Amino acid sequence: MLKPPDMVVAEFPSRSFKDPALCGWRWAAFVAVSLVIGAAIYSNVILDGVFVIDDFDYIVNNPATSDLRSFRFDLHELRIVGYLTFALNRMIGGLEPTWYHAVNVAIHISNSLLVSLLVSWCLSILCGEHTETPKRLTTAAGWSCGLLFLVHPLQTQAVSYVSQRFTSLATLFYLVSITSYIAMRRRTERGPDARIPWSLWGLSAAACVLGMRTKEIAFTVPFAIALVEGLIFTRSHLRWRRFVFCVPYAALLLVIPLSLFAVEIGLSAPTSHVYENMRIAKQADLLALSPYIYFITQLRVLLRYLSLFLVPVGLRAQHDFQASESMWEPGVLAALVVLLAMAGLAAVLWHRSRSMPPVAAPWARLAAFGFAWFFITASVESSFIPIKHLVFEHRMYLPSVGLFAASVGLIAVTWLRFSPRALPLPWIAAAVLLIAVPLGTGTYFRNRVWTDPIAFWSDVIEKSPGLLAGWHNRAVEHRNAGNYELALADLDRGVSHVNASFRTSSSWPDPDLNPENVAKVYGVRAKLLTETGQWSRAERDFFQVLAVRRVAQDPDLVLNVLIDIADSFRDDGSCELAIPFYTRILESVPGSLDARYHRGWCIASLGRLEEGLADLDAVLQTDPMAAQVYFDRATIHRELHRLVDAQQDLEAACRLGFEPACNALRSPGHAAGGPQEPATQLPERKDHGL
Repeated sequence: MLKPPDMVVAEFPSRSFKDPALCGWRWAAFVAVSLVIGAAIYSNVILDGVFVIDDFDYIVNNPATSDLRSFRFDLHELRIVGYLTFALNRMIGGLEPTWYHAVNVAIHISNSLLVSLLVSWCLSILCGEHTETPKRLTTAAGWSCGLLFLVHPLQTQAVSYVSQRFTSLATLFYLVSITSYIAMRRRTERGPDARIPWSLWGLSAAACVLGMRTKEIAFTVPFAIALVEGLIFTRSHLRWRRFVFCVPYAALLLVIPLSLFAVEIGLSAPTSHVYENMRIAKQADLLALSPYIYFITQLRVLLRYLSLFLVPVGLRAQHDFQASESMWEPGVLAALVVLLAMAGLAAVLWHRSRSMPPVAAPWARLAAFGFAWFFITASVESSFIPIKHLVFEHRMYLPSVGLFAASVGLIAVTWLRFSPRALPLPWIAAAVLLIAVPLGTGTYFRNRVWTDPIAFWSDVIEKSPGLLAGWHNRAVEHRNAGNYELALADLDRGVSHVNASFRTSSSWPDPDLNPENVAKVYGVRAKLLTETGQWSRAERDFFQVLAVRRVAQDPDLVLNVLIDIADSFRDDGSCELAIPFYTRILESVPGSLDARYHRGWCIASLGRLEEGLADLDAVLQTDPMAAQVYFDRATIHRELHRLVDAQQDLEAACRLGFEPACNALRSPGHAAGGPQEPATQLPERKDHGL
């Protein structure tokens, strides 16, 4: 009589590493088919895709991606590997979106192939030598999961949204780490005398580190490694000693916490790049938001993700999703019941697999593994760790791998419950095509919104008309296209959603209807009204922003909205429009050095040099360490032929480490010349987009 599966101790067959999933013309054909399908369903976004939302901050307007020489792999630089790929993209193809989208699609196709390997290898190990399941079925299961992962519309946000390369690339490293680990372990299971393939183990660890330096979701790689040992290698001749292989990964759990707090504990120095702003923002989320509120809200969010996985209808770039306030809300309780049922089903499948026939047990264990994978990989973004935005579809990219594996396992177990024979391969192929074709078609049509920014935000507005960000951002796109009337109409609709009930003192700031976003809608409308000559209406909106600022928890965020309005006029060469805005800001907030500095430079650029110089003097009296202001004041002194004063200001800026000033001092005749724009801006402000 056969012993239960986890009681069997047997060596893996010496040829077990030669899986059909990786050998011969079948694998080559599957790779070719995946390339063709992936390129086809994402063809519109490759050819016509555009930059949206954070793409401008992370790529287009990010100086760190414009010069590879600026890259340093300092400990505190979160997601530096992702930024490096953007820089390489920019070096090869400039700012043409096609190249960025093509790389994202290539990463996605690679991930689908790795999903195929992961599932087929796990199932092959679970089957071992003690089952009637043929190798071709384990391969078919893996390929089915990989193909469905490739074509599912829920993945479009992680692929077609260029900035979410952080997600897809981190997933690539995640899967490389896991599959390399499995390949290493399969070789060690050839017998007690089998050698450890250190190269595969090293590749797994390196991929883990690269994933952690790409996005924080890779934090769970060590836990996934432990899951593989605990649920997949149950037949190991090493028994419990096999968990020694997991120990080195435990040390890697320090990578992300150290990156997040390296500056504060003195291990690294801060920078002014966008990833420093991201690091600070993540710290602010951890301190400002309630882990309890976030957790009970994420129960409902996970249920939303599951519904989109099963029926991918109503996909959108941003969801109008309100935070929960109590565990006893019906929606929270319903979500909790569903999630506990999933966890319970996984436990039951694992437990009952011990008494199942050998042909069914591996599929039950695969389903249990898939559910466990889902909960582990979703835990970084959907548990107790607060993140500003409650819902983003790309957060399901990595967890969906487990759902595909669980689905295949459940279908197989259900079939075997009623039939002693495995499902024939032609039937499997027909069933997969029956599912994949509509999913792939849905992906192709979903990608159309990523090819036009106005269509992109129109899709958000159509599905979430109460979302303030949708109206604001479509208005900005209309304005950029020169359609001021349509832009003002959208902003009017956005303002209509603003009322006295928006929360400013709650423990959970509403991620959409909050003081900062309300200020942005009024501020952008004030700018458009100014540009169209409607001065009185613009003035009222300006004071509305000031009113919002008075009740905001963080007034500086709202102040930045006003400064951004003035800066946009200045950047467009309309200093005569910018100066009144800077002046109004200083009347309300006299201590705003940003406003005083830029007003001074604008005034000087209009030929009123002494008046502009007075503002720069005031900035330096408050902040004598502002090296850039010394440099810019030297330019004005030079125009006024005060060469000694210009020399002193350049020396002061150089002493403070401002390299353009040092270069000017080293240049012959540096004290001569005419007025010019400042080489840089004041220390970079955080851009808080809606």
